[in-house]
Amino acid sequence: MASPTEAEATAKHSDEVRPEKEEEDEQEREQLLSLEEQTQLYKAEARKRAEERSATLTAQCNEGITYVPYQDEQDMPSIVKLIEKDLSEPYSVFTYRYFINNWPELCFRTMQGDKCIGAIVCKLDIHRSRSTNRGYIAMLAVDKDLRGKRIGSKLVQLCLDQMRDMGADECVLETEVTNSGALALYRSMGFVKDKRLHKYYLNGNDAYRLKYLFRLPEGFYEGLGCQGPLVDPPKETLDALGAGGIAEKPELEEKEDNADAPPSTNGNKAAT
Repeated sequence: MASPTEAEATAKHSDEVRPEKEEEDEQEREQLLSLEEQTQLYKAEARKRAEERSATLTAQCNEGITYVPYQDEQDMPSIVKLIEKDLSEPYSVFTYRYFINNWPELCFRTMQGDKCIGAIVCKLDIHRSRSTNRGYIAMLAVDKDLRGKRIGSKLVQLCLDQMRDMGADECVLETEVTNSGALALYRSMGFVKDKRLHKYYLNGNDAYRLKYLFRLPEGFYEGLGCQGPLVDPPKETLDALGAGGIAEKPELEEKEDNADAPPSTNGNKAAT
């Protein structure tokens, strides 16, 4: 049994430790609050840029076509209705909400009057094994009657520009190996084949995983290989590629005009 002196010493030590622990807990709460505030500001800024990009693109269009970022739950039914036309089996509504509610700044609709004629749904998070900021195009759909008007490529470019501003290192998607239209579209926009996924879709078909790199290894443009750290392309390279940061390939234009097929909605897979 502790002596009165020892008990007093223990109590005194506890009284000294308690304020320190409370101060540490308070600092931790402040840090968490600060991080949450920073995240909210980051998201708000991303939404603002999405609205600005959509308005700029709309101003360049005709035929009453407009591009708008996702606003709220009232936009969900039109997106689901359009995308499900290209699915043999529908996604769960929770799949849509997972992507759209977490990354609304990476979801855009193309409207003609009150009708949704195009939609793209993406995400951007940390890739677990590579620790890179990886974007992902989960769903892309364009009304069949309006394909060939480059609506799909404009939606993809909207999201690529958004991802670049949000610090993405790369963007990936999957498309069936037999979907020549989609493959031509993405190849023309700078995507390359990363790997072949066997029996990826429920119909038994294989898929290609396509990848777009926002940042390449240091020295890549000078022919020094791929071993260096990831860096942003030189300004002169971006200027040469154009404002969107992608190279135009005229020899693919004819295929691309008919290549608005969705990358991953024709086989019931949306990576999470």
